[in-house]
Amino acid sequence: MGVTEDIRIAFIGAGNMAREHIRAFSDMPGVVLSGIFSRTREKCESLASEFAIPHVCGSIDELYEKTQAHLVVVTVSVAAMEETGLAAAQHPWALLLEKPPALSVAGVQRLVDTGADIFVAMNRRFLSSTLAVRQELEGKTAPRFIHVQDEQPILKIKQAHNHPPEVLERWMYANCIHLVDYFTFLGRGAISKVDVLQPWNGIDDTFMTLAHIAFESGDRGLYECHWRAQGPWAVSVASEDGRWEMKPLEAARKQMPGSRVWHDMPPTDDLDTDFKPGFRRQALSVIAALRGASSDALRLGDVMPTFDLIKGVYGV
Repeated sequence: MGVTEDIRIAFIGAGNMAREHIRAFSDMPGVVLSGIFSRTREKCESLASEFAIPHVCGSIDELYEKTQAHLVVVTVSVAAMEETGLAAAQHPWALLLEKPPALSVAGVQRLVDTGADIFVAMNRRFLSSTLAVRQELEGKTAPRFIHVQDEQPILKIKQAHNHPPEVLERWMYANCIHLVDYFTFLGRGAISKVDVLQPWNGIDDTFMTLAHIAFESGDRGLYECHWRAQGPWAVSVASEDGRWEMKPLEAARKQMPGSRVWHDMPPTDDLDTDFKPGFRRQALSVIAALRGASSDALRLGDVMPTFDLIKGVYGV
């Protein structure tokens, strides 16, 4: 049985992503924003004032003691995520970790080994466009070809952001995860083989990464990541039943067999306009899971195949 009282939510981190998660959970019936902690006290106090969060805390321990929260949302820097997640997992609340929860498969396993109830914020699975394509594919048995195009302009990333070297060298976990996850979400069955056609050779020597992915179901995929060339963030699925495309990811369209005409697939609501795309549906799904109701919320174990695939493609 899930939580029956008001669900108390606390937050670790006070940057832009923290604000978007706070917005996503705010004004929900039966949800109380309880407290916030960040190393930057001024940012904490600003968010607490804006969203009427009662407790501004000086540590994770204090955050739990003062809020007794059912859920803590962790949105710290990529470099600090695993360490912060491990520290937060020492308390009996559920965790929602902004991606990536760690920068290696081993790091994710360390979080799993805590035994804590950990959700992962894979918001692109909750985009209206993604869900519309997934729904149209339901019940169709023909083999699928999934093409994922990724762009990670690493030179610009190095210049524009102050990421430490260990984060840049693991950028496939830090940011490629957004696109790689589409294979495990749209492909059926376990991944049986990954053939790397153009390998990762480090941030200084990789022009592009290319890999073919085979599923036990017969589905196939092609992943391409442009590290030093212009490329879109785009996903397409093709089969004898038609073709579906998300380019950009927030917009979906389809093409039926025998037709050259593309048809837009309009969103069913305004949630991806009123909130950061995918965030409100994701938040609703996590609340449903905490209530013990049916939910598509993603626990850490659910996304291990995505981390395994990243390791299979990039070898790190």
